[in-house]
Amino acid sequence: MVLGPLLGEKRVQNHPSTVGAGGGGAAGEMGAVGAGGGGAAGELVVEITDAGYLHLPVALAAEYIPSDAVGVRRDGDAIILLPLASAAHGGRILKQRNLAGDRSVLLSDLLPDGVCGEFPVTVDPGLATLTIDLGTVR
Repeated sequence: MVLGPLLGEKRVQNHPSTVGAGGGGAAGEMGAVGAGGGGAAGELVVEITDAGYLHLPVALAAEYIPSDAVGVRRDGDAIILLPLASAAHGGRILKQRNLAGDRSVLLSDLLPDGVCGEFPVTVDPGLATLTIDLGTVR
């Protein structure tokens, strides 16, 4: 049961993505937990809806965006997500979209028309960013 975010805690501590991961693992260490449905084991995938919402699986959000605050910018055919330390730093806030704890944020102002589907995510630990490649629909 996901009660952590509802009770003001940062994350549910017993979630598979946080057990033994140490919070700073590489994308491949997450396994199929963060696959989001359409990707191969170890591949991180997110969904963009036709309404322009970015949906992130709970494991990916817990691992890489623990504060639920993110800076977002578009760079060509990519969306760059920069996790922020807290909402006090600005940016956009991830909202919990279901009881499983998946997160969602509206990005319609940054997306080209007609972009929706599942897209791969690349993690850059050196820059602490997540890059969504809009040119590769799954």
